[in-house]
Amino acid sequence: MPKNLDVLRKQMVNSLLERGVIQSPQIGKAFSSVPRHTFLDGVIPPEQAYYDQAVMLKFPGSSVSQPQVIASMLELLLINPGMKVLEIGTASGYNAALIAELTEDSELVFSIEKEKDLVFKARDNLMKAGYSGVKILAGDGSLGWPKDEGIHFDRIIITAQTPVIPPKLIEQLKNEGKLVTPLVFNERVTLLVRVEKGKRIFGRAFPFPVVFVPLKGKGVKIEGKDWRSLLDNLWRGIQPFCRNFPLDSPALWGVFLFLLREVFNGRGKERPEGLWYKWQAEGRPGVDDWFLEFNKEGSIEGVFKREE
Repeated sequence: MPKNLDVLRKQMVNSLLERGVIQSPQIGKAFSSVPRHTFLDGVIPPEQAYYDQAVMLKFPGSSVSQPQVIASMLELLLINPGMKVLEIGTASGYNAALIAELTEDSELVFSIEKEKDLVFKARDNLMKAGYSGVKILAGDGSLGWPKDEGIHFDRIIITAQTPVIPPKLIEQLKNEGKLVTPLVFNERVTLLVRVEKGKRIFGRAFPFPVVFVPLKGKGVKIEGKDWRSLLDNLWRGIQPFCRNFPLDSPALWGVFLFLLREVFNGRGKERPEGLWYKWQAEGRPGVDDWFLEFNKEGSIEGVFKREE
């Protein structure tokens, strides 16, 4: 392997460390160990594999996310050695290789990809890079790993945006397990959300807007309210008051979740400026102050404060 690719990979990792995207030593080690260019062979020139950019594998629906986004999702997932991890959306296999480094055993990594030709390519990439133990299936990732195998997972990561948490994935998540996904709040807003399963299914949204290809499958279906219309109107309502907030502002998403709570509490018909003053009166809570609650069908059914 040309020496300059080692140098470029080190520069990519150092950049992610300096920007605070990579925070844990384990994730830094994983990014330093996995040769990204191996997973993009024949797609882009090898040196470009270490640019912080997404790479389209197959138009229109399959791509490899930029390293910044992958690192952010893995930081949220909190993978420890020995954990069993399911990935929805294999793409090139690069993310599965990173997960294998974090679990310290590639046989603990399971991945589902809807595009059959990408499955064969990903298997080949993983074998070349030394992660042949990763198990990859072609199929509908929204339905989870085949039921007849009876496998439950410590962690699940969805590398496609979805308006709901597919209920089959909630079923396959162990108690106290965690799931990270780009969650679509409306057509304009997709945030990374970490969902935790216990007596309640709840999650935290992070002020990191992202864009992913949509997750397609039988398990992606919104029940009940017209969430797209509701959340779109909610977003429009706060925009005039939040123009000075950057898109990664915790305050911006704190306002959004506060207003969403008001909708669930039956106060969503009040004028936006009235709700805005209520948010200020409550101490201007940020995104970290709120939890999302999900039902077993994977839809949001409430927003509550940390102390509630």
